[in-house]
Amino acid sequence: MILENKALWLDVPTRWNSTYEMLDRALLYVDTFKLLAQIDPMYKNLPTDDEWERIIRTHELLGPFCDIARMFFGSKYPTSNLYFENVWKIDMFLKEQLDCNDPIIRNMVMDMRPKFDKYWSAYTLLFATILDP
Repeated sequence: MILENKALWLDVPTRWNSTYEMLDRALLYVDTFKLLAQIDPMYKNLPTDDEWERIIRTHELLGPFCDIARMFFGSKYPTSNLYFENVWKIDMFLKEQLDCNDPIIRNMVMDMRPKFDKYWSAYTLLFATILDP
């Protein structure tokens, strides 16, 4: 029996958070996908258990980014204390994920890190100048 009634999402290349939303919805229906594979011989794309585990880890990796983006975009006046605290959280989270046992997750983080460092260093200099002229 299907207890969820939320529609599945498709990944949209121009919206970075759509991957998170797509995985979030797909994880609600893991059992449904498995049942579909049992009853429909045409359904050939059921992820393996290892692939589901990777989906869960990718979902967990993207979650903090999506949560913080919602907070920033949901506020009419995001203040610097919200900004700095959450950028710091992302920085710590990325550092933790560099020790992930999954090489694909670790490689994603290694690709994300230079971009984060590039933007973070620019903003750090800007705010340091503002706060301590």
